[in-house]
Amino acid sequence: MGAAVLASIMMTAGLVAVIMAYELLGNPKAEKSGKRIRTAHRIVGYVFVIIFAVLMAGMCLRFKEAESFSSRTSIHAAFALLVAALLILKLLIARRYKKFIPYLFFVGGLIFVLSFAFVLLEIGALAGEGAEYARIEPKQDAGSSEETFPPKLTSTEKTFVSKCGQCHPIGQVIRSLRNTAKAEDWPEIVERMKKKTNTISDENARQITLYLQHFYE
Repeated sequence: MGAAVLASIMMTAGLVAVIMAYELLGNPKAEKSGKRIRTAHRIVGYVFVIIFAVLMAGMCLRFKEAESFSSRTSIHAAFALLVAALLILKLLIARRYKKFIPYLFFVGGLIFVLSFAFVLLEIGALAGEGAEYARIEPKQDAGSSEETFPPKLTSTEKTFVSKCGQCHPIGQVIRSLRNTAKAEDWPEIVERMKKKTNTISDENARQITLYLQHFYE
């Protein structure tokens, strides 16, 4: 939820920056207030860059936990790296290679378009997490007492699904708790759940707590 809000603010800042660039380059009446517009353009630009860095850091943390990458994940990463490269290029042109300043408007517009695609993929990835967990309830093969899981799950995720999924529909919990629980709330929540059942060991509780704290931080 927090990432979606940040992404919305980032895109708003990007849109404002593009509109200001249009004003400076295409509206003769904007010359009188050109200095103020440039200052505002610089401020919203910094806001855009800071939020993009935060979102990219969050994306990298999620990728670090993943054992494999889907095609959407690869495209997501490619857009993020391309936007980062263009931001660096724009900064170099503005600060050092001033001969290429006429190209700044084109670079800025390209950054906005690519970052829009990045945000769509980011929000789609976050929205899909709950739906993904709704599909990973553990199943038992006929004639076997062992639960089977999709191959992409880590051992910690398997522990989370198998233990918490005994009493809760995982997908529903993922979607609802994202808006209500904070990282510091999880030790107490998991301990309370542990006391209600005799199937969660101390080690299970530790793994689940750390996982949820990282997942919702």
